[in-house]
Amino acid sequence: MIKILRVFTTFSIIVFLAVLLVVYAFLPDPAGIVFTDKGNVIYEISRNTFFYMFAGGFLLFQLTFFLFNTLVSKNRFKTAGRYGLAAWFRGMFLAVNIFFILLILFYGFANNAISYSYSSVLFMGIAGPVILVIWLLLFPVFYYKVFPEE
Repeated sequence: MIKILRVFTTFSIIVFLAVLLVVYAFLPDPAGIVFTDKGNVIYEISRNTFFYMFAGGFLLFQLTFFLFNTLVSKNRFKTAGRYGLAAWFRGMFLAVNIFFILLILFYGFANNAISYSYSSVLFMGIAGPVILVIWLLLFPVFYYKVFPEE
């Protein structure tokens, strides 16, 4: 399972970079960041700030994951028979990557020159946190049921 999650995580990094570049290419300057419930822009930033903010945040998250993953893989979790923590953590990493992808897609559609209904793209802003909460709630299942102590 860890190898499958590793493949999907690598794929999600590639998708994130592609989505970020495409959204950046079509993003107006300035880009709206905070919207009203009707889709009107409250707060705007420049498209360069948008790009570097998301690229920097994603890079910071990737580095944090790499360091934590190194600590977990060298620690006693595997020798104690608890592969569930490593599998859950890799899945959480994938869930956060999907959250970043959906967030950038949401901002891309919300700032697009073509008129989209705000309610039709709102699911992308909601789906990311829902995925994260579901994955957080799955921690006991992975830790105790999927990979029980041997």
